[in-house]
Amino acid sequence: MCRYMELEYSCSTEENPHRLRTTGLIQCNDYIGCMIEKLNLKKPGQEIQHVNLETEQYTVCKIGGDCEDCAMKKTELIQNEERVFRELEEELQDEERCYREIVEEIQNEDEMHREIQEGIQNKERRFRERQKEAKNNGQSLSRWIRNKLVESHDEILSLRLYGREVAVQRPETICSSGSCTGPVVRQRVVLSYGCRNASEQ
Repeated sequence: MCRYMELEYSCSTEENPHRLRTTGLIQCNDYIGCMIEKLNLKKPGQEIQHVNLETEQYTVCKIGGDCEDCAMKKTELIQNEERVFRELEEELQDEERCYREIVEEIQNEDEMHREIQEGIQNKERRFRERQKEAKNNGQSLSRWIRNKLVESHDEILSLRLYGREVAVQRPETICSSGSCTGPVVRQRVVLSYGCRNASEQ
């Protein structure tokens, strides 16, 4: 006899089959039997007697795919996974941005440290060079600087000669030249670059 189709989805298990009953008929090869059943159903007062006919039974047909409930659950699961993935990706981007900022700060600090070290090394090198040059010339560092200033034509244009008189009040050193009874006067002549020439009167 003809039977209705009951679809069984691939998401079914032996303990929990997922099926869907349909109104589709699986036609049988007993054409005469089916005609007799139809005629019996059309007789008045026979509706109750034919409720359990074989045409009301279902034949299970296995098909691929998921049932509606499983499909909705899988869709929700995929959506949740995508949402979690987006959140993780945003967190990862924030962490990468913070990492780049930290790396830039470290690089800037390293660059400043290198500049400071280079400045200190340059000053130390110039100081050692000056000390070495002064040592080679047999002069002190201050004498070397004074000579450098004298050698500069822009700084020193000419030498100036000046004199200064200093009276030395010593009773035992009275000038006895002729009628002079004044104290001895010492006169010094000093050149601006440091050479001194003294004479006494």
